Amino acid sequence: MTDKKITVLGIAFKPNTDDTRVSPAEALIRRLSENGCTIAAYDPKATLSEPLARVTQVQSVYEAIQGRMAWSSPPIGTNSARLTGSK
Repeated sequence: MTDKKITVLGIAFKPNTDDTRVSPAEALIRRLSENGCTIAAYDPKATLSEPLARVTQVQSVYEAIQGRMAWSSPPIGTNSARLTGSK
């Protein structure tokens, strides 16, 4: 996965909160970063709990998806994550 550009939409562990304590998205971001991916992360309320190498938290969905693969966390109670984007 080295040198992939990936977007993660949603950082908090549930919608409409800034709480990232048990966020699967933050764990995913950390793992992708450790494996050489460059990540753009967006959440309208939450921020990452700590700075990570190769990770930028952006201010809009549009900024986040420019030229990247996008991972959207599934809503609570579902298992339907979405992967979209370009190579």
